[in-house]
Amino acid sequence: MSGKLFLLVLIILSFFHFLNGEIIRVSKLKKKQPVFDVKRNIFFPNKSKVEKVTQKLQHKSKVQVKKEEVKKTLEIEIQNSVFFEGYVFKRNQIYALLSVNGEFYIIKQGDVVLKKIKIININKKMLLIEVESIEFKILLKGAKND
Repeated sequence: MSGKLFLLVLIILSFFHFLNGEIIRVSKLKKKQPVFDVKRNIFFPNKSKVEKVTQKLQHKSKVQVKKEEVKKTLEIEIQNSVFFEGYVFKRNQIYALLSVNGEFYIIKQGDVVLKKIKIININKKMLLIEVESIEFKILLKGAKND
């Protein structure tokens, strides 16, 4: 019986020794020290973010200016090359005589001339066209602007 008791004590002691060994082994591992990292300084704004925002605003203003320039040049080009010469009623449909760079076209609402000038509306005094998603009014040649 004493042999069994001795064996039991030996097993228990070896178990504790095993646990102690693991604890010592774990305690010898180097732990990562927490690194203090500033994500955002509330007293000084992040310069890179401020620069990005200002660049975006400048880009938007440049794009807006370019769109305005394109619209103005397109408007000048249309005023100098597209003319609403006259109109005719035929079968309850109004047709317009349109002159583009000296070439004449008979058009109705919804037609597309030269693959870029879409006819939006035709009436007795003016013609509404769309070029590059910009609408322009062209007055009947000889008519006064009311």
